[in-house]
Amino acid sequence: MVFKKNHNTLVFKPSDGVVTLESASGFPGVNKTNRVEETNHFQLRNSVGTRDALLLLYRGQAGDEWFKVD
Repeated sequence: MVFKKNHNTLVFKPSDGVVTLESASGFPGVNKTNRVEETNHFQLRNSVGTRDALLLLYRGQAGDEWFKVD
């Protein structure tokens, strides 16, 4: 019988404590980042900063104009 030894490797990635930066910045077509200061991932849904960032996105001011709302 042969036993293999397992090794755990820790990988640290930048995040807001909930979502990795890699995942959060993976929005296709957007080439601009709007940072909402002093707001964590859970607070974003009720943030004025989120509202402003989404309005920029919807108006085509946050990257390529691929998102259109009538």
